[in-house]
Amino acid sequence: MPRQQFSLEQICFVVQHLLLDARTGFRAASRVIESIVQFFHVDWEVPEQTTGRTWLLRIALYQLNRPKEVADDWVWIVDHTVQIGQEKCLVVLGMRLRELPEPGTPLRLEDLRPLSCFPVTHSDQQIVQEQLEATVRKTGLPRAILSDHGGDLQAGVNRFCEAHPETCSLYDIAHKAANLLKARLEKEVLQEL
Repeated sequence: MPRQQFSLEQICFVVQHLLLDARTGFRAASRVIESIVQFFHVDWEVPEQTTGRTWLLRIALYQLNRPKEVADDWVWIVDHTVQIGQEKCLVVLGMRLRELPEPGTPLRLEDLRPLSCFPVTHSDQQIVQEQLEATVRKTGLPRAILSDHGGDLQAGVNRFCEAHPETCSLYDIAHKAANLLKARLEKEVLQEL
C-alpha cells in the first residue's frame, strides 16, 4: 500500500529481532508479522518483504556514512566483494584495538564497523592505495590492515604501508591456514601419483 507508516516499535522489532537476531529472511519476517497480527490482534500494518530489506539498507547506509572516530588504534579488514557483472567493491571494515574482544573470544561481525565501500569496474594496486588513502580521512592512519593477500589488493596494501610505515600489513589467518592446507593436500596428491 502506498504511504504506509510503521511505528518505531514495529521497525525495531522487525530489524533487530527478526532480521538480525533470529536471522529470519525478508519474506519470512513479513509472514511472522502477519501471524503476530492475526494471532494477537496487534494493530500493526504487515510490511512487504521489500520493506524490511529497505529498513536494513537504510541502517547500513547510515552506519557507513556516519562520522568515525579519528584515532591511531584502528585495525582495518579489507577485501574485494564477489564481482557482479562488471563491478566489484573494495569493502573496508574496522575496529579499534581498545575494543578487541577478550582473548579466547572470537571476533564477530557485530564487533566491526563499516568504514568504506568503493565500487569499481577495474582495480589495481594504485586504485586500492587511493581507496585506502580515502579511508584515512575518515579514521586516521590504521595501526594494521588485515587482508587475504590476494593480487592487486595486497599490492595496494603494500604501497599504502610503504607510504605509512606506522601501519603494518597482516595476513588473515583463515586464508593463511586454507592456503597452507591446500598446499599440503596438493603435495600429498602429487606424492600418491
